Amino acid sequence: MNLYLIRHGETSHNVPGTDPSLDPDPALTDRGRRQVAAAALSLRREGVRPVAIHCGPQRRALETASALRAALAAPVRVDPGICECGGLGEDPGNGRATFESDWPGYHFDDAIRADGWWRGGESDHDAETFHARAHAAIARWVERHAPTSDTVLVVTHGRFGSALISALLGDPPASHNRYCLDNTGMALIERRVAGTWSFRHSSSDAAEVRLRWCNRLEHLPRDLRP
Repeated sequence: MNLYLIRHGETSHNVPGTDPSLDPDPALTDRGRRQVAAAALSLRREGVRPVAIHCGPQRRALETASALRAALAAPVRVDPGICECGGLGEDPGNGRATFESDWPGYHFDDAIRADGWWRGGESDHDAETFHARAHAAIARWVERHAPTSDTVLVVTHGRFGSALISALLGDPPASHNRYCLDNTGMALIERRVAGTWSFRHSSSDAAEVRLRWCNRLEHLPRDLRP
């Protein structure tokens, strides 16, 4: 299996001097939308054909997945387990009916309920907690896609993207970002199991993992890079 991780495009949270508390679930900025459009075009030109696009329910991830879906003609699966570390704090987020109305055609995980999707609270900022969430997400991808030669695309976030790569490589939990992903930065990970590239949810076989590249930004013109 080939696993592409891509961080969402720029939001107000990524603009220096902006107070994140003013908007806990920001949309993409105009610059962020242009970054995502460039990333989607690049993947299409490379012939990347994912069987699915997985993303969390935060608006920046949904908007990024929307552009990728349009360019790559792949279904979007929305899983609250791959949101950014800390989620929405004490806010439960939108209910299922709102998501289904605003994002028609997406596949929503059963964990997105009528009363919201986020139940992690502030404790999710703890490294052990969000790394456990990363391992659980990988286990779900294994169940759905492995062992296959599928290409899977995951829209992620800065801290949680680092946690996902750490979990796949067998690294222990860390509160800092081991692996940098700038806005629309991409990583490609492959894993070898029984002669084919796939995933196995285990930290004991990390030698079978290939991190082919991390934080690739060649798709962005100079004015859209960090």
